[in-house]
Amino acid sequence: MRRLAVVGVDSSVGSAAMVHFDGSAEVSGVRLDQQSVVGELCENCTDIVVCGDASLSSWDDGFGDLARDCELVPEYCQRAERAGARLVYISSDAIFRGPWVFHDDDSSKFCDSCIAQRLHSIEQTVLKSRRNLVIRTNAISDVSGSWLDQLRQSFRSQIPQRLVANQYATPLAASRLALLLDHVLQTPAAGVVHLAGAERLSPWNFATHVARAESISIQCALPSIEQEAREQSLRCTRARNELHLRMPTLSQTVTELTTGAVTRSRQAA
Repeated sequence: MRRLAVVGVDSSVGSAAMVHFDGSAEVSGVRLDQQSVVGELCENCTDIVVCGDASLSSWDDGFGDLARDCELVPEYCQRAERAGARLVYISSDAIFRGPWVFHDDDSSKFCDSCIAQRLHSIEQTVLKSRRNLVIRTNAISDVSGSWLDQLRQSFRSQIPQRLVANQYATPLAASRLALLLDHVLQTPAAGVVHLAGAERLSPWNFATHVARAESISIQCALPSIEQEAREQSLRCTRARNELHLRMPTLSQTVTELTTGAVTRSRQAA
């Protein structure tokens, strides 16, 4: 039986992973900064899944502070290496900016922003071990205070909200990411794997779909192109071809985020 440790249960992705794996694997969960406990877990686990601050959706206003990841991930990599465990780091699509519309798993055309440079540095630290895995994604959660939660509150209160309309990504629900992660962990996959939604859209596009699904007026959703254009969409070639996984459609993602329904089937779709 797999023995998993989820480091970062205080994150939305880590929380979703704990909910998904409950009862399906021997799993332990700790906060990202519980260093002493992580050391003990490495000795008894086959996989260490690190859901740090990079696992927050890049659409979230709180995304960007990677200081904890920069400090803690190298230490956790060393401990996992000594214990012979695979470390799986949840990274972000913010490592890309364009001009390509979609970015492959092996793409090296990274953004030159400070955030992207930090992400790249952390990923390289993780990948020093050939057994380790980096998963790039953009996982949307509806937990209190999240981007989606704040969006819903503004919609329900009919407070005009300006939403970016010229920055594109391929988001999926955090619960769906946990399901896909389950399948990936059942393989010896290493290196970089993209897990994302199947459709490219902007925060404004996404917001209009959520509003329609919840029968909320979208008149207060105002498209904005004041920010620089970005292309962060992920092409999930390895996930599809090597791991035989299907990425969720926009309709599936919206349904999962508006009803909380995500299948726990062994067939990831």
